[in-house]
Amino acid sequence: MEYLSQYEYSIHYISGEFNCIADAFSCYPKTIARNIPPPALPIASIFKVNSDPAFLDNIHTGYKHNIWCSRLISDPKNKKLDYKLNITLQNGLLFTKNCLIIPYFKGLYEQIFCLAHDNLGHFGGDKTYENLQCEFYWPHM
Repeated sequence: MEYLSQYEYSIHYISGEFNCIADAFSCYPKTIARNIPPPALPIASIFKVNSDPAFLDNIHTGYKHNIWCSRLISDPKNKKLDYKLNITLQNGLLFTKNCLIIPYFKGLYEQIFCLAHDNLGHFGGDKTYENLQCEFYWPHM
């Protein structure tokens, strides 16, 4: 409804005999023919997710400019990683539990928020932050 609120519209009921599309779906056969052979090869969808190198560079640079993050990364051999918060360093990125730690740098918070808002269905701010908290962490989130 939030998405539709940006448009002016009115809803009109169309009875079944005049609503061809809805009528076609309601007449869909209840049973599926059993004599259809299975496909010869298994069908699987394959996709690859790539991250934006500039975005990752901003995160790494942000770590260097953030005092807390730079101390965590500076010398992991001396156990400066915060084990109380369950912070780990993986491929140069800081994680707390399974959430990527995002430093305050070059609008990274806003960029992530906008991407989530646009790609998850234009939810409101609270719902978008709730979804982000599963994957990302920044102070006062």
